[in-house]
Amino acid sequence: MVVLSMITKDTVERIGDKFFRLVLRSTLQVPYKSIILIDDSKNNATRQIVREFSKNYSKELIISSTEELKGIKSRGFARQMAIDLFLSNFSDDWLFFLDDDCIMKYGWWNEASQYIEQQDVGIIWGINWDLVPERKVLLSKLNIDYETDLINQFLIRGGTHDTLLRREALKELNERNIRIPPELHILEDAYLFHSIRCLGYKFSVLKTGVIHLNINTIDANVSKIHELLYLYTLYKYGIKAITIENTPWRNIISILRSLIGVPLNTYAAIIGNRRGAFTRVVARVRSRIRLKIIALKYLYKLGNPPKDICEKILTERRKNGDT
Repeated sequence: MVVLSMITKDTVERIGDKFFRLVLRSTLQVPYKSIILIDDSKNNATRQIVREFSKNYSKELIISSTEELKGIKSRGFARQMAIDLFLSNFSDDWLFFLDDDCIMKYGWWNEASQYIEQQDVGIIWGINWDLVPERKVLLSKLNIDYETDLINQFLIRGGTHDTLLRREALKELNERNIRIPPELHILEDAYLFHSIRCLGYKFSVLKTGVIHLNINTIDANVSKIHELLYLYTLYKYGIKAITIENTPWRNIISILRSLIGVPLNTYAAIIGNRRGAFTRVVARVRSRIRLKIIALKYLYKLGNPPKDICEKILTERRKNGDT
């Protein structure tokens, strides 16, 4: 019925082997027999833990790496590899992506089972509840509901923290030659979510969800390559992973709001027991402001981003000469 897939890179070094073993054990509530592991780690520590787990619980295991094919290293390329391996090697109805830093909460599968047989549902996603309370504290001070915000973020940028994808939806994407662009090291989950949604499939949200460790170094200091990828997806597909207004003045106001929010963000980080709270918040805010300034330049040169994500994604291949 289900094939589990994980995209990993230096997992053991990043989150520790004990936490990763908890992640794997939490999946045993799901009735799967096979695992697809796309691992680009610098050593074999992550692979070895998955091998041991597979042997102990009698799971078939396929291990691959983006280095083994064209030498491209990106999450977009790795996730598409997992999809291709799933379609070519298995006949199961669902591909289950789980991030290596997410522990499935008890009852996840029981809730997901309600939607498995609904043929119009192509995506089943569980809420990614944060392990640390920083975001929840910040949102409560802004009078924003935590659960609603997490769901709204998913509607904008998708997510593969703990996501079931229907085989028929993935097969249709493959037949239409709609593939995750290999350059998308980030926001590949947004592209995948919107691609399936644009085919007409519905999505279901699981309130049970997962506990997300959420070690996000990019959030603290977005590199220039990630800035460009955010803007690339915004202006090519209209995926608004960052808030870009359609006029210069609104963008300037948005930048000022980011500055005003520094004290509140710092308070939330301190409550969340984050070390170097002020430094982290300043780095994050600086990155977001830099993104918005760059976006302003794009706005003057390129005009507004596409409004219809579905039209862009579903016609992009045809425009490029593909059938």
